[in-house]
Amino acid sequence: MTATKKAVEIETVVLKLLSKQEEITVRAVAQASGLSEADETDRKAIRRVLKTLAERGLLRSKGAGRSHVYVRVEQAPPPTIP
Repeated sequence: MTATKKAVEIETVVLKLLSKQEEITVRAVAQASGLSEADETDRKAIRRVLKTLAERGLLRSKGAGRSHVYVRVEQAPPPTIP
């Protein structure tokens, strides 16, 4: 699997999880995507995707170390034109 395809699959899993849960962890993403939570390469790939989504303003990072979680950023509804 190419790195780009893996990142897209991880992003899809992250967004699905966040539609069901308020916050997620790297472990939860690994379990939901079928990746190994013990494999550091897989964990790094997940963290890269989460960081990218946070930079795009879709997620917010909270906590540190083992208690590190990501939460969905609530988007303001588009303004209505009267």
